[in-house]
Amino acid sequence: MPEDMRAGSEGFERVNGARFYPTIEQQHKQDQDDEARKGARTTDPLTSKIAAAMRKAPRSNHRVKLLEVFSQSATPLSDREAFRFTDLPEHSCWWKRCSELRQAGLIEAVGIKICTETKTPVRLCRGTDHGRILLGQREAADRIKRRPSNA
Repeated sequence: MPEDMRAGSEGFERVNGARFYPTIEQQHKQDQDDEARKGARTTDPLTSKIAAAMRKAPRSNHRVKLLEVFSQSATPLSDREAFRFTDLPEHSCWWKRCSELRQAGLIEAVGIKICTETKTPVRLCRGTDHGRILLGQREAADRIKRRPSNA
């Protein structure tokens, strides 16, 4: 074993300060956690690190904004319609965030219509009960954070 590689009691090995886990699933989860914490991996080029530092809103905030729109709408919406009700920038990959919400079961497709802009069929979605519960928990946590302490 190289001198810079030591087995840790936490179940991973360190190589030049980086963590390496024995399974791909564990390593993938750690990579995601590290990326979310830092915004860019240590192996990324300088331009990526600068862009990560300049990023105004993480993707999770984009998902929350879209989920709020889908959950509060009285009628099902297309991804594009939901995007238009948010203040997200056009280049925010809103279509990908909507796809992630569907995959997570936070919104569900309930119909199809023809998009007036693209003239193609699009799914109409609405927030699920699970999505509304998640939003409610988030709002409750935000209220607790804002409450002044009586200590």
